[in-house]
Amino acid sequence: MSPRGKRTPAEVKQALREVVSTVVEETLQEEAFEAKPGAIKDGRKLGWSRADIEALYPPVTFTPTENIPVTVFGKTWYLFADQEITVPSCVKGVYDDHQKMLRAACRCVMTSYGPAVPIGQGGLQDEGR
Repeated sequence: MSPRGKRTPAEVKQALREVVSTVVEETLQEEAFEAKPGAIKDGRKLGWSRADIEALYPPVTFTPTENIPVTVFGKTWYLFADQEITVPSCVKGVYDDHQKMLRAACRCVMTSYGPAVPIGQGGLQDEGR
Protein backbone atom coordinates (compact mmCIF):
# COMPACT_ATOMS: atom_id res chain seq x y z
CA MET A 1 0.00 0.00 0.00
CA SER A 2 1.03 3.54 -0.52
CA PRO A 3 1.94 5.73 2.44
CA ARG A 4 -1.55 7.27 2.59
CA GLY A 5 -3.27 3.89 2.89
CA LYS A 6 -4.45 3.83 -0.69
CA ARG A 7 -3.78 0.90 -2.98
CA THR A 8 -1.54 1.23 -5.95
CA PRO A 9 -2.92 0.38 -9.41
CA ALA A 10 -0.93 -2.87 -9.39
CA GLU A 11 -2.46 -3.88 -6.05
CA VAL A 12 -5.96 -3.07 -7.32
CA LYS A 13 -5.38 -5.19 -10.44
CA GLN A 14 -4.13 -8.10 -8.32
CA ALA A 15 -7.14 -7.86 -5.98
CA LEU A 16 -9.49 -7.79 -8.99
CA ARG A 17 -7.76 -10.84 -10.50
CA GLU A 18 -8.27 -12.76 -7.26
CA VAL A 19 -11.95 -11.80 -7.06
CA VAL A 20 -12.59 -12.68 -10.71
CA SER A 21 -10.70 -15.94 -10.37
CA THR A 22 -12.78 -16.91 -7.33
CA VAL A 23 -16.07 -16.02 -9.05
CA VAL A 24 -15.10 -17.96 -12.20
CA GLU A 25 -14.11 -21.05 -10.19
CA GLU A 26 -17.36 -20.99 -8.19
CA THR A 27 -19.42 -20.52 -11.38
CA LEU A 28 -17.68 -23.43 -13.10
CA GLN A 29 -18.26 -25.66 -10.08
CA GLU A 30 -21.96 -24.72 -10.01
CA GLU A 31 -22.33 -25.37 -13.74
CA ALA A 32 -20.56 -28.72 -13.42
CA PHE A 33 -22.92 -29.69 -10.58
CA GLU A 34 -26.02 -28.51 -12.44
CA ALA A 35 -25.05 -30.46 -15.55
CA LYS A 36 -25.41 -33.76 -13.68
CA PRO A 37 -28.64 -35.71 -14.16
CA GLY A 38 -31.11 -35.21 -11.36
CA ALA A 39 -29.74 -31.76 -10.47
CA ILE A 40 -32.19 -28.86 -10.35
CA LYS A 41 -31.63 -26.03 -12.84
CA ASP A 42 -34.00 -23.10 -13.27
CA GLY A 43 -36.54 -24.84 -11.02
CA ARG A 44 -36.56 -27.98 -13.18
CA LYS A 45 -34.92 -31.32 -12.58
CA LEU A 46 -32.46 -32.40 -15.27
CA GLY A 47 -33.37 -35.73 -16.84
CA TRP A 48 -31.22 -38.79 -17.35
CA SER A 49 -30.12 -40.13 -20.72
CA ARG A 50 -29.17 -43.73 -21.47
CA ALA A 51 -25.57 -42.54 -21.84
CA ASP A 52 -25.67 -41.00 -18.32
CA ILE A 53 -26.96 -44.25 -16.83
CA GLU A 54 -24.49 -46.41 -18.74
CA ALA A 55 -21.60 -44.14 -17.70
CA LEU A 56 -22.53 -44.27 -14.01
CA TYR A 57 -23.44 -47.97 -13.63
CA PRO A 58 -21.12 -50.79 -14.76
CA PRO A 59 -22.47 -53.22 -17.39
CA VAL A 60 -23.82 -56.61 -16.33
CA THR A 61 -24.58 -59.54 -18.64
CA PHE A 62 -27.31 -62.03 -17.71
CA THR A 63 -30.19 -64.07 -19.12
CA PRO A 64 -33.69 -63.10 -17.89
CA THR A 65 -36.29 -65.82 -17.27
CA GLU A 66 -39.28 -63.75 -18.39
CA ASN A 67 -40.23 -61.02 -20.86
CA ILE A 68 -40.39 -57.76 -18.95
CA PRO A 69 -39.77 -54.04 -19.47
CA VAL A 70 -37.53 -52.48 -16.80
CA THR A 71 -37.61 -48.70 -16.35
CA VAL A 72 -34.84 -46.87 -14.51
CA PHE A 73 -34.65 -43.06 -14.27
CA GLY A 74 -37.37 -42.81 -16.93
CA LYS A 75 -35.53 -44.95 -19.50
CA THR A 76 -36.87 -48.41 -20.42
CA TRP A 77 -34.95 -51.57 -21.31
CA TYR A 78 -36.91 -54.51 -22.73
CA LEU A 79 -35.71 -57.86 -21.41
CA PHE A 80 -36.69 -61.06 -23.24
CA ALA A 81 -36.78 -64.53 -21.70
CA ASP A 82 -33.84 -66.80 -22.48
CA GLN A 83 -31.96 -64.07 -24.42
CA GLU A 84 -28.66 -62.92 -22.95
CA ILE A 85 -28.44 -59.15 -22.56
CA THR A 86 -25.92 -56.63 -21.25
CA VAL A 87 -27.46 -53.76 -19.29
CA PRO A 88 -26.35 -51.26 -16.61
CA SER A 89 -26.19 -52.86 -13.16
CA CYS A 90 -29.11 -50.73 -11.90
CA VAL A 91 -31.39 -52.38 -14.52
CA LYS A 92 -30.29 -55.84 -13.33
CA GLY A 93 -30.91 -54.72 -9.74
CA VAL A 94 -34.51 -53.75 -10.54
CA TYR A 95 -35.02 -57.07 -12.36
CA ASP A 96 -33.58 -59.02 -9.38
CA ASP A 97 -35.87 -57.14 -6.96
CA HIS A 98 -38.86 -58.00 -9.16
CA GLN A 99 -37.90 -61.69 -9.10
CA LYS A 100 -37.53 -61.64 -5.29
CA MET A 101 -40.97 -60.06 -4.90
CA LEU A 102 -42.53 -62.70 -7.17
CA ARG A 103 -40.98 -65.51 -5.10
CA ALA A 104 -42.14 -63.86 -1.88
CA ALA A 105 -45.68 -63.52 -3.27
CA CYS A 106 -45.71 -67.20 -4.25
CA ARG A 107 -44.58 -68.22 -0.76
CA CYS A 108 -47.29 -66.02 0.74
CA VAL A 109 -50.02 -67.59 -1.41
CA MET A 110 -48.81 -71.13 -0.70
CA THR A 111 -48.77 -70.60 3.06
CA SER A 112 -52.20 -68.95 3.06
CA TYR A 113 -53.80 -72.34 2.37
CA GLY A 114 -52.83 -73.53 5.83
CA PRO A 115 -49.95 -75.56 7.19
CA ALA A 116 -48.12 -77.83 4.80
CA VAL A 117 -49.06 -81.51 5.12
CA PRO A 118 -46.30 -84.02 4.42
CA ILE A 119 -46.89 -86.34 1.46
CA GLY A 120 -48.67 -89.54 2.49
CA GLN A 121 -50.23 -88.03 5.59
CA GLY A 122 -53.54 -86.32 6.10
CA GLY A 123 -56.42 -86.53 3.70
CA LEU A 124 -59.63 -88.51 4.27
CA GLN A 125 -59.71 -91.60 6.44
CA ASP A 126 -60.92 -94.88 4.96
CA GLU A 127 -64.54 -95.57 5.85
CA GLY A 128 -64.93 -99.13 7.07
CA ARG A 129 -62.22 -100.70 5.04
